[in-house]
Amino acid sequence: MRILAAVFLLVVLASCGDDAGSPSSTTEAPSTTTGLPASTSSTVPAPTTTVTPTLPSGGTDLPPADFDTLAAIFDPLVEPLGYRLGRAALIDLETYEESPEATHLAVYLTPLAAKSPDDYAAELVPVARVFLPAVFDTWPGLESFDVCQEPFEFEGNTPPPGLTVLEVDRATAEAVDWGTIDLAGLLDSLQVHAGLFLQAQRAIQDSATWQAAEG
Repeated sequence: MRILAAVFLLVVLASCGDDAGSPSSTTEAPSTTTGLPASTSSTVPAPTTTVTPTLPSGGTDLPPADFDTLAAIFDPLVEPLGYRLGRAALIDLETYEESPEATHLAVYLTPLAAKSPDDYAAELVPVARVFLPAVFDTWPGLESFDVCQEPFEFEGNTPPPGLTVLEVDRATAEAVDWGTIDLAGLLDSLQVHAGLFLQAQRAIQDSATWQAAEG
């Protein structure tokens, strides 16, 4: 049985909060199922190998600061998985403000269609592979990164919550073999790498895909 440190599964990373420029504080993973249909289908199996995408850097140390440029880079990579870039920003983790000189990139992915808890669980690692370790290889000034899976057609007066939040620093991104890791391996890695953090909504943690990965 793989024993996960509860802190990793209940932390909402500051950089993936209610707003790209105003991250939320630590809280428990939400227990509601907004945007999560009850289906237990899993549509995107994690491949055993993958090709790291090549990202255009423009010869800069940091990613572009404007959303449209980031969307032009990442949308073609995440659309095959059923997502588009919903929000993205460079975040100063000391002030939680957007800044073109910040060294943390926060990315929020909006589904193109409704997804079940199993879908989110099954797609977590394939989504991570789109960005890791490519964002660090491409932009040498980037120090940390997070990616959030959001609900489909979220209705509310605030930005959508992150149903999953995966955050990683440069050293950890380079230490993990993103080409072969699966969800079980990612969950195990939480106990090994201090620079790797993962949060998921309770419904996703309770899905058959997640439970199978936990063993």
